[in-house]
Amino acid sequence: GIRDTMSSRGLGDVYKRQGLYHRSWNKLPQQYGLSGAEADRDGDSAVGGKGAPCMFQMRREVKGLWILLHLLYLSAEDVKEHRISMPVILELGCTGMMHAAAEGRVPSLLPGCLVLFIAFFSKERIGYGDGWLILALGMWIDAAGLLRLFLGGVMLGFLYGLCFRKKELPLVPFLTAVYTMGEWM
Repeated sequence: GIRDTMSSRGLGDVYKRQGLYHRSWNKLPQQYGLSGAEADRDGDSAVGGKGAPCMFQMRREVKGLWILLHLLYLSAEDVKEHRISMPVILELGCTGMMHAAAEGRVPSLLPGCLVLFIAFFSKERIGYGDGWLILALGMWIDAAGLLRLFLGGVMLGFLYGLCFRKKELPLVPFLTAVYTMGEWM
């Protein structure tokens, strides 16, 4: 039976034959929370169950959609009222903190702190809400990605302002556009 096969070969061999093994799952840590993750004698991991191969992609898509929905809501609010809702930013930040803890990574706080610093010294040319949003996004996105997002949003807003001769623009819609281009295209 399958138990005899498991004990004589390794779990990896059994799962390879059943098509449930993927090379990128070498040394799959239990921290990903996938039920059925077991290590074979080589230290490789195998994941049981029919839905396991799409689990990592699905987690990434849900994460991207969660961030995008928050950015879209905050964009509409920023365009309409020229301010953004702190409870929505807190929700994004708190869920991001839980996500970062589950992944075992340290959140990227420096870019958000820098934007808050710029907001203070520029007398809110870039608002505090934008700084808090970048800080919340730092729970989800690494520092390099966050810096690209912020600089891309500022550059896109600057170009829009030049083309349409506007001096004051909401930043969040441009951050949303850059995030959408980077994440979904």
